[in-house]
Amino acid sequence: MIENYLKMGIRVKWTKPRDAIFSTTGDVVPSTQAPNTMKYDGLDGELRNPQFMVTHVSAIGLVIGQAISHDWLDYLPGGTATKLVGGQDILTGWMSGCLIAKWTSPTGTSVGHVGTIDNNPTANQLVKNKFRPHLVPGMTGFNPLADWPNNDITPLMLKFRVPPENHVLGLVTNTGEFYSILIFGIRANVGTTTEWCIGGIKKANTLSYPQLQSLLS
Repeated sequence: MIENYLKMGIRVKWTKPRDAIFSTTGDVVPSTQAPNTMKYDGLDGELRNPQFMVTHVSAIGLVIGQAISHDWLDYLPGGTATKLVGGQDILTGWMSGCLIAKWTSPTGTSVGHVGTIDNNPTANQLVKNKFRPHLVPGMTGFNPLADWPNNDITPLMLKFRVPPENHVLGLVTNTGEFYSILIFGIRANVGTTTEWCIGGIKKANTLSYPQLQSLLS
């Protein structure tokens, strides 16, 4: 459902949950943080979506101040955070090359954010080693950052007079679909960024079980 709301040009008020505390063990552990409230805050005046020039945003079910319900999967640097898929779509991030995996067990369908770290090959190998025993036939996944190359991001950033910060979120819907979301931070003068503009959303390229085996070797 959330994939219908997080479209290019949509602005939201939201504070990203903090990263989990760095793990030195590489372990696979449950995600612990609750999602922060995300509210629709209108359309951006610089990054315009042609869809909303001909169709009012209410057509996708949004009104100002509306909460966009979702769940949150931690980014655990140096480990893997997991969460059972329930009734809510699941967001996770920021993405910098980590894999998101989805699998089914007797307890239900789970997703995991494999928390590799830029420029830390020792920690990354430990993370992969600890996650490999959790690989099961039928597991799928995706790399959200890979769906947003720089040549897709740069033209969108140039729409803004003041260059925004940019990040990528991973989305796993409650029906098991994968999406990659580009999000721009509208720079605050001080403190934490709480105003965001969606740069775009893409149906992600799904990685098969053999591909995940190879990437996690």
